[in-house]
Amino acid sequence: MNRRAVPVLVMILIVAVITAVRLRGPEPKPATANQFSAVRALQAEKDTIGGTIPHPSGSKANHAVRDRIVARLQALGWAVKVDKRFACSAHPLCADVENIMATRPGDKPGPPVLLTVHYDSVPAGPGASDDGIGVASALEIARIVRTEKTKNPVAILIDDGEELGLLGAEGFVQGMPSVGAVVNLEARGTSGPSYLFETSANNRWFLGPVARSLPMPVTTSLFASIYDRLPNDTDLTVFKREGMTGVNFAPIGNINAYHTPNDDIAHVELRTLQHQGDNALAAVRTFANMDLHHHPGGSSVWFDVLGFFLVSWPESWTLVFAIVSLLIAIAGSALREGRRETLIGFLLFLLSLIVAALIGIVLGLGSPAWIAHPWPLIAAAALAGFVVSILRRGDGGIAIGWNLLAVVVAVLMPGASYLFIVPGLFLGIALFTVDFIAPVIAALIWAPLALVIYDALGSNGLVVVAVAGALVGSTVPFVARWGLRSRWPVASRLTTAQPYLATGYRSLATGYWSLVTGYRSLATGYPSLATAAVVVILLAATGRLLPAYTATQPQRINIDYFDDGTPHWLAAGMNSTLAGAAQFRRASSNLAPWSMFSSHPLLASAPKLNVPPVLVSREGSIIHVRSQRNADRVILAIQGKLPSLRVNGITPPPRPKRFHTFIAPGWTRITVSGSSMDVDVGTTAPLRFIATDMTYAPPFEARKLIRTRDISNAVPSDDGDVTITQR
Repeated sequence: MNRRAVPVLVMILIVAVITAVRLRGPEPKPATANQFSAVRALQAEKDTIGGTIPHPSGSKANHAVRDRIVARLQALGWAVKVDKRFACSAHPLCADVENIMATRPGDKPGPPVLLTVHYDSVPAGPGASDDGIGVASALEIARIVRTEKTKNPVAILIDDGEELGLLGAEGFVQGMPSVGAVVNLEARGTSGPSYLFETSANNRWFLGPVARSLPMPVTTSLFASIYDRLPNDTDLTVFKREGMTGVNFAPIGNINAYHTPNDDIAHVELRTLQHQGDNALAAVRTFANMDLHHHPGGSSVWFDVLGFFLVSWPESWTLVFAIVSLLIAIAGSALREGRRETLIGFLLFLLSLIVAALIGIVLGLGSPAWIAHPWPLIAAAALAGFVVSILRRGDGGIAIGWNLLAVVVAVLMPGASYLFIVPGLFLGIALFTVDFIAPVIAALIWAPLALVIYDALGSNGLVVVAVAGALVGSTVPFVARWGLRSRWPVASRLTTAQPYLATGYRSLATGYWSLVTGYRSLATGYPSLATAAVVVILLAATGRLLPAYTATQPQRINIDYFDDGTPHWLAAGMNSTLAGAAQFRRASSNLAPWSMFSSHPLLASAPKLNVPPVLVSREGSIIHVRSQRNADRVILAIQGKLPSLRVNGITPPPRPKRFHTFIAPGWTRITVSGSSMDVDVGTTAPLRFIATDMTYAPPFEARKLIRTRDISNAVPSDDGDVTITQR
């Protein structure tokens, strides 16, 4: 490799290392600190949430958590009340929820700045991070801001039933309370930085002040744009639906522990808790001292630079920026090189991205969504993309390629446009001069995404990592300015020879310096490329040979006792381990006809136990579902057109514009946390309906034998191992 390329590669590597270090989060502050302290907050969590046993909504454990939180807030001098009500979501999911509302005595009347977290966990895990660190942050912030004087009132909502379907938030907005702004804390993992990943619409007026107040902002409009398109929701979804202003913070590292028994107090990362608390405190203080009544509309495009500061501009300017940058690239290309050179550079640039994406797909093929040791595959994808980008020609074509993508993305997803506009602008400017800036800028923009995308998307994210490698590699001026013609014959032929990819008297496949039949083989003539290819292969092989799951990074498998007249063990989740177990077989019929996806889970024969079945009956337009065993949840799936729907006397809210459902057309599925429901369907016409009850526990000790015998390195998740009867 040309020695003049080394400084740029070193700078890119330095950017990647600094990014990885910064993404660890801030140092936790000790209990003696006169500011937010993760150590003190963790102790508050241990004293209230506990973080060692699950406490799903409605359970005795959850009631005990509620009482400890109330006592803690009262001891800090806050006025506390518990609001109990039956709430439903649009799906509909319904439950009795008990929300904890705390206000500061002495605050003047007015819409408060609301810090929101939830205190319930899933049945399978203790919820020490989801949302225990949110509760811990809220309690520490309550201690800090108790006596602060602010322009706007401050209140804390620690709600119930979030894991059931955002029901605490639904219950809160039933009374349509007036709220100035919402700061919501969530968690989709147990480690990593606290991302500002979502905002309400028209965020331009508050995004700048809030982001500038964060001690270490890790945020991008890309996250917000993607999240708005995903079927994921948090309490902020409900508040946004009601037109409230708000921001959302969450960590996403170590997703294998999310919603499992490993989401316990031992897996809470102090750096993550410190970052979550710092962000929440800064956002609450900023909103509490802003004018929340008069503000302009419009949204922003934004991104942080290594967590040091924020860069943003109005979203309405984005397309103009992209077009201007494209014109600069076109002008620079016209001055620097011919049209043929530019065209081939552009085509090779696109080809390198396509090849990189294909490599990312291949690396992810057959891999579970998230594995215990992803870093070899992530490194392989990044390096492979970088190596592919060496087959380049014509800086003008590359700059135009970047900026054409910027224009397309600016139209389709403005929040992601900065990924191409900023590097594309510097590449266009570089056509008029010689500089080292463009590769560093590209690395600053793309390295954070490449390092965290696996946490967000799993093995599907390897495509993004490989494309990121190719994009950054395309900015490194290997060929056009640094004299590699004399070192690499292939590079020489790609930059100076008359034959082109599409036209010319010699094609690339048969040319004098053919990649396949040239006088030097790739292995001997181009040691840098050959070495990189070998490293990619070794990394990929290492990623495949390492165990996909370990005791600390297990897979998720639930084994349920399922009785629909014939008892079975039912395996659900990432059941790759069970697929080879002799006693388990794929179900021949669809066990969930109401699901949008055909449900043919793995089944094994189970003993007939004395588990009383769910009871279902109908009186006119009302369908009654009763659990004879006081189950934790009852479910009713109805096939047919329903003129109206009321659940235990409550009409579920209408479906919002942004609504995701996995229920098949023609079906309605109602879930109630509790042992009974009365559903008024508004008609006496014949209907098909299926009733289910569910208990968050196996029916007897023998179930553990199956888990021990057939599953290694696996844990239950979400609802956990349950007992189900269905009629």
